[in-house]
Amino acid sequence: MSYEYYEDIPDLKYSFGDRLPTEVIRDSYSRSPVFAFDYLDLDQTDYHFNQKCFSAFDAKNLLRRLKEISGLSVDHLIDNTDYSDHFHIYHSLNPCLFDLLKRISGKEHFSNEETPLIGQLALYTNPKGANRDKNQKSPRIYFIVGSYAVLYILFFDPYHEINPG
Repeated sequence: MSYEYYEDIPDLKYSFGDRLPTEVIRDSYSRSPVFAFDYLDLDQTDYHFNQKCFSAFDAKNLLRRLKEISGLSVDHLIDNTDYSDHFHIYHSLNPCLFDLLKRISGKEHFSNEETPLIGQLALYTNPKGANRDKNQKSPRIYFIVGSYAVLYILFFDPYHEINPG
């Protein structure tokens, strides 16, 4: 069996510093998300997935949420889901999120065109709010939006601290 025909297919995997054209971003929004874990933070920042507070309950909710949203378009998730779903795409990054992105990527600088689209989704929301001191979690997952609606999972934010507002 020959695999020569794969040579003609471009590698569409997102790499830090890629500039995604507007039409690629627009196309991604019209598609259902697919999840990738190439840039999953296992130990590089304070918001890695190896935190002691990442429980079996959190893991089950992560898989449940990924399954729930995998059948909907990104546009639908942004525009038509209940606000309590907390599915957001950020068009500008706060300093904390930008610093985390630099740490996970190993890049010191991103031009405006190179800054990836970052989004978040809620695993669940504690009705009492998030509070690290009281171990009240309201976990958020952060991701990069790549070509063809590939969402590259990045960070686990158990106490909703990265972008609390």
